[in-house]
Amino acid sequence: MATGDNNIVSTEKLQTAINEIKRWTVKWRIKLNETKSVHVDFTNKRIDHKPVYINNQIVPYENSAKCLGMTLDAKLRWKPHVKKKQEELKMKYRKMYWLLGRHSALSVHNKLLLYQQVLKPIWTYGI
Repeated sequence: MATGDNNIVSTEKLQTAINEIKRWTVKWRIKLNETKSVHVDFTNKRIDHKPVYINNQIVPYENSAKCLGMTLDAKLRWKPHVKKKQEELKMKYRKMYWLLGRHSALSVHNKLLLYQQVLKPIWTYGI
């Protein structure tokens, strides 16, 4: 990540950092995976995107990026992340309905334990 007064300055700083990381990876014989890299400009303004390169390949520009399980969009709004977590929570709850539903033989205490251990971490991470 790089910051700057405008996108040109921040992109130049980012390219400098990428080049430094590239030198470090060559020294330690580590290969960068440029196919998993994306370039996102975090701003509320409409801007022209200056390309960034890794191994002489343009890093594709995206409107959002996933970092440590969190979805960050270009305007730093939480909507895509929350929507993804909602869907993940719904799917997990549907799979566990036979355990958590009202006709389950489990006690309320055991249902609460299942909720706290399985479902709660999904919606509390990153929010």
